[in-house]
Amino acid sequence: MGAKAALVVFGDVRAALRGGGVPDRSAAEAVVRALRPGCAVAPVADGELADEIYPGDGFTYVAVLPDATIVCDQELAAVPVPEHVLEYAGSVR
Repeated sequence: MGAKAALVVFGDVRAALRGGGVPDRSAAEAVVRALRPGCAVAPVADGELADEIYPGDGFTYVAVLPDATIVCDQELAAVPVPEHVLEYAGSVR
């Protein structure tokens, strides 16, 4: 039995998960808009990473924490990683 996950992480995920911090909702919306241009974006209530790690088709969940940005999205986490995701990764500090 295995678990499915669809994660793309920018930054130091270990530090982000250890340190926690308050997620930046406006930054998360900006990430979704950058990675999903032209798609409708609607905020949702905060959730737990374990519950949102493999969202359904058409859904993207993002947490922007002080040390990392965590994106849960089946299409964006595909192999090979989509080119626009790699370009975005190059622009993240």
